[in-house]
Amino acid sequence: MSFLNSDREWERLGQDDPYYGVLSQDRFREGRLNEEVLRDFFKSGVDHIDTMYSLIKQHVDPSFAPKRCLDFGCGVGRCLVPMAQRTESAIGVDVSESMIEEAKRVCERNQVSNTQLVMSDDALARVTGELDFIHAVLVFQHIPPQRGLKLFSALVSRLADHGVIAIQLPYYRDVPTAVKVMGALRKHVPLFHNLVNLLYRKPFGDPLMEKNCYPLKTLFHILQTQRCANLHVEFQGRGKFLSVILMAQKRSEWVAYEPFSEEAKETTS
Repeated sequence: MSFLNSDREWERLGQDDPYYGVLSQDRFREGRLNEEVLRDFFKSGVDHIDTMYSLIKQHVDPSFAPKRCLDFGCGVGRCLVPMAQRTESAIGVDVSESMIEEAKRVCERNQVSNTQLVMSDDALARVTGELDFIHAVLVFQHIPPQRGLKLFSALVSRLADHGVIAIQLPYYRDVPTAVKVMGALRKHVPLFHNLVNLLYRKPFGDPLMEKNCYPLKTLFHILQTQRCANLHVEFQGRGKFLSVILMAQKRSEWVAYEPFSEEAKETTS
């Protein structure tokens, strides 16, 4: 039986190493943070949201100007702050109470007052109303797919008509069998996991964060059945761990394109 619980591990990171939990580079470790490092950390969020807006306007909706948005898995607010600065209101959702508390402090330091920060659950029960923009990056890879697919569907269902999603999801991972075996052992044997941490020069008790992949056909099915159109797929990564950012717009009037009418099908069958 696996000891791994992604929510619990994320809360541990939120308590002990929140910035490293968001961007897993050693320079963002708790003991290494300084003004320059924090400036780079938050600039990466600004640059990312700028890129999302540019891609959405180019490929999905040229008039994209959301008023109410949500950052799913907001962490310490790296992307939430620039989203709030572009909209009337922004909601940050996370499973870690410690991350939520740090995000509140980050919003205060940046004089951002139009945010609402709430704890997440699988039903998104604390998120009310429809949304014009839903964003998630570096989140779903840490969620088991059987749970994450339900969350993805729940997020899409919260879109207002003409609302847009931009959600990043891994879809391909090529690792040797030995690495897969080691990963399984790390999930089931805590001592082994912590010894591997030492091997990689990490703290003994560093949490284990999953790297999951998602089936694209299921994601596309969710988008199509919930009447999302203007789909744009942005590929990310290289080598053995690949992701996509799925961008799409909910259109209540949209009808799936049929290459042949029923009459044409009858005459050609």
